Amino acid sequence: MSKLMRYCAYQERSEKEVAQKAKILKIPKENVPAYIDFLRKEAFISNERYALHYVRGKSTIKRWGKFKIREGLKLAGISDTVINISLKTIDSDTYMNNLEYLKERQLDKYQDQGLEAKEVKEKLYRFLLSKGYEHDLIYAQISEFHQ
Repeated sequence: MSKLMRYCAYQERSEKEVAQKAKILKIPKENVPAYIDFLRKEAFISNERYALHYVRGKSTIKRWGKFKIREGLKLAGISDTVINISLKTIDSDTYMNNLEYLKERQLDKYQDQGLEAKEVKEKLYRFLLSKGYEHDLIYAQISEFHQ
């Protein structure tokens, strides 16, 4: 239990991550739910708190879009309700500034390669889509681009 407590105290963890760590620590499967329940009651873990920290970090530091953040939270075992609530905390101005920043950074890179305008738009679209941004936002950003 003390190892799981230290694991949770180090940084925010989801219940799924704690269960995986318990497996690594060779804690018997039948004891894991009780351990997780104890950690939840003692405020060592909270899926809601984890989701909020995850969204804040990925949107501000990694500059990910909502689709990619949503998928990361699903992989961490977070419920759709909690995901939707935490995604609403993303500031729309910051979100659009991140998209603009990524577009400009990649645009400079592609233009240095001497690509044609059509190729630049296609590459830019795929890049921003891979970062998890919505199609309509990407399209609005790259449609204003002229080389």
